[in-house]
Amino acid sequence: MKTLRRTIIFICLLMLLIDIPIAWPKGKYYDSNLKDQVKNNKATVIELNKKGKFDGNTFTAQRIINTSDQTYLRYKLISDGRGWSFGGSFKLYDENHKEYTSFSGGSYGRIWGQEGLVIFDKLPESVKEVTLVVECYDRKLELKLPLKKAGGSNE
Repeated sequence: MKTLRRTIIFICLLMLLIDIPIAWPKGKYYDSNLKDQVKNNKATVIELNKKGKFDGNTFTAQRIINTSDQTYLRYKLISDGRGWSFGGSFKLYDENHKEYTSFSGGSYGRIWGQEGLVIFDKLPESVKEVTLVVECYDRKLELKLPLKKAGGSNE
């Protein structure tokens, strides 16, 4: 009986160790191709760190990355532990109420919640502020995101 118990404990610990790399954050830009574009000055980064609440869960719009043909939104959702999954839809509007279509993205579940990247149509350089609308079932969050580049740099 002791051997069986130790075997089960060993297998459970092994499974936890395998999950550690999966739970590790994916990096500042989420995607290595996007990271390379920023590094090679082919993309600009606007740090946001704007937060909002979904039923006690904290949604953070971390940064916007503009490439030559698309705009990326990097986000993080920290769960309060109530156990609902986040299957939100993302909409982006400029100050003239023009909607920029979200057509792709990805996310990773984490122990603490979720982090992800959403791809939108390219924002024009003239746009100074956008409104991000995130909807999940009957929940809705709106965040005003100023598009100022700090110090004129890319990072």
